[in-house]
Amino acid sequence: AGLAQRFRSLAQVAARTGRDHVLPAGHAAAGARHNVVEQMAEVAVKNHAHGLLNPRAQYHLKLTVDAVRSSTMVVDPLTLMDCSPVTDGAAAKRA
Repeated sequence: AGLAQRFRSLAQVAARTGRDHVLPAGHAAAGARHNVVEQMAEVAVKNHAHGLLNPRAQYHLKLTVDAVRSSTMVVDPLTLMDCSPVTDGAAAKRA
């Protein structure tokens, strides 16, 4: 499988894990999907807010729940702003 297919598979695993964590098995509330998307977006907003406090963070983006929810869907319920950025993991220490 190509890189795009492997990434999509990994994203699908993460999405399923998120859904299972947020909603217990058999949850039948009418707004269940909305709740999952909203809660996942709140996590992304919180994580980016912490990044704003780090001057060496890869991105300094102040996000809103609406911005996260309106970003490109990767795999339901994860949008682009829910997902980690591509990085090489390298770090440098300033003298």
